[in-house]
Amino acid sequence: MSKRQLVSLIVVTDLIVLALIGVGFWGALQSAPPLLAQAPQPGDGDPDHDPHPGFYVVPDVPSSTYLSLAGYTFTARPPIPPASPTQLAFYPGGGVYISNPPNNDPLVANLNLPNGAILTEFRFYYYDASDGRDATAELRRTDFMGNIDSLASVSSSGTPGFSSVATTNIQPNTINNASYAYAVHVYLNPGSNPDRLRLYGIRIGYTFANANYLPMIKK
Repeated sequence: MSKRQLVSLIVVTDLIVLALIGVGFWGALQSAPPLLAQAPQPGDGDPDHDPHPGFYVVPDVPSSTYLSLAGYTFTARPPIPPASPTQLAFYPGGGVYISNPPNNDPLVANLNLPNGAILTEFRFYYYDASDGRDATAELRRTDFMGNIDSLASVSSSGTPGFSSVATTNIQPNTINNASYAYAVHVYLNPGSNPDRLRLYGIRIGYTFANANYLPMIKK
């Protein structure tokens, strides 16, 4: 065998070996599961209606977060005439109370929650040193046509001082900004010593069943 034939044989052999290695590597890649397997789900971001389905990525772990409102961010709802307006007084540490009892118009804060969010917790932070009166916080929605739904309600009890009370019983619990506006109403029920019942804050927990608010880009 000549030197040229020997070199040609070696080159051909190397090419065959490289081809076999490439085929084996490609087959392994095709059979291996994807690193980030996520199931596509239909939806257009509206929890109640889905006229134009699309594909959206579902996270492996649903995201969750909180919306927190300090007491001093609440405002008094305008009174129904001829009642006089409710007057608020601030307390150190972010608290607020009604300073002109017996007015008990609710203190109101509008909610800005993402469409499709699923509400998981409604918590009321308060100060209660009143023997015979309790404060109540209510989560509401309105449909812009005069109809109001109460989604959740909690109240203080006894005289625990600084405390909080929460519920996970929120129905319906899915935010639909296309059809409703959401707000929190707090009734402090002031007596002769109104500063014994004070609002310090509201915390609302929410999560998502899937990430249908994040569209997956398709070519």
